[in-house]
Amino acid sequence: MDLQEIREDLTERFPQWGERIRMLRFEPSSSVAIADNDGVAVYYNEEVMRRRKREDCTYFMARQLLHIQLAHAHRRGERTRKTWNSACDAVVDAMLREEGFQIPEGVFLRKGADHLSAEKMYDVLIGQD
Repeated sequence: MDLQEIREDLTERFPQWGERIRMLRFEPSSSVAIADNDGVAVYYNEEVMRRRKREDCTYFMARQLLHIQLAHAHRRGERTRKTWNSACDAVVDAMLREEGFQIPEGVFLRKGADHLSAEKMYDVLIGQD
């Protein structure tokens, strides 16, 4: 996986966030399944990403970029981390599909997520809506 190529791919797809993309910190981490973020840096599993196609790697980094742009880490509040992450992924995955990204194998698209906020999707997932 070539991080510079992924940065270029992301900048081409999201030119309005070019400066943010250039400033993004990418940190290898064996403690994440594929990729994650803390609202500032993107952590990625080098071993897993190395086995993925470039398009998949770009997708997973785009997902993290959108999580950071949408301040998902800061909006979680007291919500359960695992369910919150699933809700945020569902919303972001729908956004990326709308942007024309090819959805990687293993990514499950949730029906209706394209019309919901992360907070509303969370409520759906926990059965409050």
